[in-house]
Amino acid sequence: MFCYRNGTPWDYDSIKGIAFYHNMISREEVDGLTKFLKDKFGGEIAEKDHRIFLKNSSEIYQPKEIADLAVELGNKFEVSTELTVELENFTEPEQEQSNLPSS
Repeated sequence: MFCYRNGTPWDYDSIKGIAFYHNMISREEVDGLTKFLKDKFGGEIAEKDHRIFLKNSSEIYQPKEIADLAVELGNKFEVSTELTVELENFTEPEQEQSNLPSS
């Protein structure tokens, strides 16, 4: 699942809202995850290849909201979750002081 501040790429445009990529999971699971996210964040469902977009859905950026969603996804869909955060203009000294892992 992804949420980019500047939108998720769709051809030459960017789509605002939550998106997720799926690969090697059943259509039933994709549909269940899509419904779960749409019910939670709203938006218009759009699909392209192995990507589902919730155009103009609500977005979350607060650490607690992101962590709570990861736990909820893990529990509801019985999957392991991994959080990745991309920080723009984050210098090496800032990274060292933050105690965040390097990759």
